[in-house]
Amino acid sequence: MPTNSICYDTSMNWIISHQSALEFLRKNTADKILTLPTANSSQLPLVLPDTELLHLITRWGMLIPLHVLFGGEEARKESKRLHFHVYSDQLPRESFMQAEPGLLISVPELLFAQMARELTLYELIMFGYELCGSYRIWKDDLTGQGFRNDLPLTTVAKLSRYLSSMNEFYGRKSAFKALPHILEGSASPMESIMAMMLTLPYRLGGFGFPRPLLNSPVDVLLKSGGTARVKHYICDLLWLEHLLSVEYDSDSHHIKTEQIAKDAEKRNALNSMGIRVITLTRQQLMDGMWTCFTMLQ
Repeated sequence: MPTNSICYDTSMNWIISHQSALEFLRKNTADKILTLPTANSSQLPLVLPDTELLHLITRWGMLIPLHVLFGGEEARKESKRLHFHVYSDQLPRESFMQAEPGLLISVPELLFAQMARELTLYELIMFGYELCGSYRIWKDDLTGQGFRNDLPLTTVAKLSRYLSSMNEFYGRKSAFKALPHILEGSASPMESIMAMMLTLPYRLGGFGFPRPLLNSPVDVLLKSGGTARVKHYICDLLWLEHLLSVEYDSDSHHIKTEQIAKDAEKRNALNSMGIRVITLTRQQLMDGMWTCFTMLQ
């Protein structure tokens, strides 16, 4: 959640929520989002604000129809441009960030609760990984990987504090159900899927393994030619107590020779510390080939 706050009357502003707020978070960088001021008010509009302000939306990359939040049923009107979400209870203060005068957006913590009504439990857990990870889903990238690197937008602790401060919001219960299964620090959607499949409990279709550290740094002492140096390696999933690292290989058929050499160096260095390294490909994840993980059971 952005930290700077302004005293702001939200009652005459467009409040962008749900799917449109999600588009906003994915199409704008975390650097930009986290510097936006929050509106220190929880009052929702009861009447339609000035429709002339809607032209502001196009600057931020959100599509029509827009998902907007209002405070009473009397504000609801049929529109091809607007999809209304009505909420009559009071939300916590600083639930909205100001993109510009007249245009407010749900903060990541509120958006998580709003999307809890729209997503399945598994999709919501994945969304939590994204919010607390270093990537955003991005379909328009030129690499074809479907995501872009970015800073985390929130943490599990912040999500929990925000949900605890809400009244009986319609997505609150589902959001609390997803929270215990979200790990911070994922760097890609496939890393998130890999972590979910390994750590979700059996009743949710996972393997119930202990929670690993995601993209955790490991310092390895390397000796060569009578000199020693410490090199810093990042492990995708690390169970330090089990001396196990799991690495995701996005496309083993198209890895450059230089990257193969780096991966081999990393694997050898971790092995020298007694840390076993297992690499999983996309195909193995999709096929559910998990017998190599029986060592954790």
